[in-house]
Amino acid sequence: MRFSQIRSQMEIAQLTTTYVWAIDNKDLDALMSIFVEGEPQRDPDTWYPGDPGYVGNEVYPIYDISALQIPGLEHVEGTTAIRGFMEFAVLPGEPFSSSHISNVNVIFNDRKTATGGDYYIHNGYVPVEINADGNVIRRYSQFDPTSYDLLCEPDTLVRAFKEGQHLYDFIYDRRNGLKIEVFISSPTFSGADEVISIDQISPAKKPWHPMFDEMADCTP
Repeated sequence: MRFSQIRSQMEIAQLTTTYVWAIDNKDLDALMSIFVEGEPQRDPDTWYPGDPGYVGNEVYPIYDISALQIPGLEHVEGTTAIRGFMEFAVLPGEPFSSSHISNVNVIFNDRKTATGGDYYIHNGYVPVEINADGNVIRRYSQFDPTSYDLLCEPDTLVRAFKEGQHLYDFIYDRRNGLKIEVFISSPTFSGADEVISIDQISPAKKPWHPMFDEMADCTP
């Protein structure tokens, strides 16, 4: 198939659209579909039987979150690691979210590689417990099982607002077309959490993903 820059630009724009829909719908398979597949080669001294990355690939995905300043975690590399990070750290983090992407820009280096970026706005909504003064005293976290009870018929949430840029390196995969090889998340602004009522969430967002019902033990 002959190279078409217009077709390739549309293909890349669809990757960014798939990303935000997958984040909001908690769709892990759709989320992973935007990345090129591959594993970095592991250190033979840390190899274990069945390690999918022992042999390694010349091309593999990199999710660069260094700008988020998470202690000890700057890059997530390889399909297996990124899938695990998305499944256990990203998607369960917010029972409701609303993500928006605009100004997708693409620069083609050649027929098989490109760089680009976009601007994003992300709103996440998390169940909380408040005291009589309206202050948050407890907040749901996927990393804290003692907070899972807040998922049971929540009536109060906090709305977290973030905006920033995503930067990308794209590569052409002969089997799957253009995919993201390097994904850099670069936030520029984060708003103060706002306490809201569950009634302010659109009915279109209810019910939430079944994973949150499975996490919560709501039996009397």
